Amino acid sequence: MDKTAPEGVTLPVSGLNTILSNPSVSSTTTTDYDGSYIYRNDTLKMVLLPEGYWQGGYYYYLLKDHLGSNRAVLRNDGYVAETSNYYPSGMRFGESVVSGGSVQPYRHTGHEMQAMHGLNWIDNNARFRTVSDGAGFTGVDPLAEKYPAWSPYVYCKNNPILRIDPNGLTDFTFDKKTGEVKQVGEKNDDPDRILKTNRKGEIKYNRKGEAKVAVSGIEQGILTDGQNFKNKDQVISIGGKGQPSVEGVKSFTLQLSEYVGKEMKGFSYSSNASGNVTDMVLGKYLNNTLTESRGSVTELIKKYGNTYSSNNVLQEFHTHPNGELGATQSAPDQSNDVRGLQSDKPQIPNASFIILYRINGQEQPAEYDYTHEYRP
Repeated sequence: MDKTAPEGVTLPVSGLNTILSNPSVSSTTTTDYDGSYIYRNDTLKMVLLPEGYWQGGYYYYLLKDHLGSNRAVLRNDGYVAETSNYYPSGMRFGESVVSGGSVQPYRHTGHEMQAMHGLNWIDNNARFRTVSDGAGFTGVDPLAEKYPAWSPYVYCKNNPILRIDPNGLTDFTFDKKTGEVKQVGEKNDDPDRILKTNRKGEIKYNRKGEAKVAVSGIEQGILTDGQNFKNKDQVISIGGKGQPSVEGVKSFTLQLSEYVGKEMKGFSYSSNASGNVTDMVLGKYLNNTLTESRGSVTELIKKYGNTYSSNNVLQEFHTHPNGELGATQSAPDQSNDVRGLQSDKPQIPNASFIILYRINGQEQPAEYDYTHEYRP
């Protein structure tokens, strides 16, 4: 095996993992992937780098569009090695391959094209998708039963111009100005994420062509397409199949509060009076500030009607996105939080009152219980 490395690149010690073999009439071509190192018939063919790749003694830089598709390939000596244009499905048209042949397989949305023997499938990690006959997956969506209105083979809900499926995660965008949430990835079993966008609502990418993440590790069942956390209170069902945990909702609430730079208030509720949380309300942040938040149980009253009971509200919580407890801990008689406690506690007598904040180096929210400051 040829183990000659490009200048400045150290070859890995680990063994190869052969994942693709393509037999022809007279020979077999084997491609092996060892992390960023790609071998063809046991010879080093390409090394993937943060902004491009190394191949044949040259370094290549990839220019990408808003979907992460590689539109041009520039060699380190200034030579334009390849340019590409794409139909929405991912099939190329009007390409100008200056070097006389395609020099790299990473094309539409930055995923690898398996073009050998006319296959023309894009490897989207979880599933392959076709490009020659429209944008569609070759396999059935494992969660297809949740979306009966959509074919289990469609890619990005038939909107590949605006939507992407970067790595199998369910991704969302969040417009800070309007508060609107939009789903941009196919639904799956992994934690959800909110991606960073520019003022036009377009997803931001780093130099590796990876989508920039604003909020990660979001439990499923919190985010849905079309939500608006700025203008509308959100009721989230807790603890059932496909539903988040109490801790998951609190973690997301603090992350979102930190992201928008405003306090957020919420409530935990037990609809069956068992003491187990069945619903959580996240209050809209429209009129909130960095140090003040508003919220109510109105949406719970709407949901449960005559069966709603204020005695079943288990907790009122709000965030401190600046990570400080301030006067609530050091001078309670001067705290707005404590004044709010005095006002709200008689309406929800069984509720505890909690501040969610982040201690340096701590991933999950810390909780400060200030219920003891209540004076009947």
